Amino acid sequence: MGLWHEVDGASCYHVRQVVSPVLSSGDKAACDDAVLVARALVDMERRATCGATADSLKVYMVERAVDWQAL
Repeated sequence: MGLWHEVDGASCYHVRQVVSPVLSSGDKAACDDAVLVARALVDMERRATCGATADSLKVYMVERAVDWQAL
């Protein structure tokens, strides 16, 4: 799960792995749960360092390199 927030006019990026069963469903509720878990992890681990909070984090798409395809 890729997350980012702004700090003093700059973007600060975080990536956290959220493991199944949270992501095992294509269901919107499962996706929302994964976002919640990732935001909570970053909040607990990085708030004191960069000011990341669960409320300030926005989601962006992350793709595993093994899934990349040549163009």
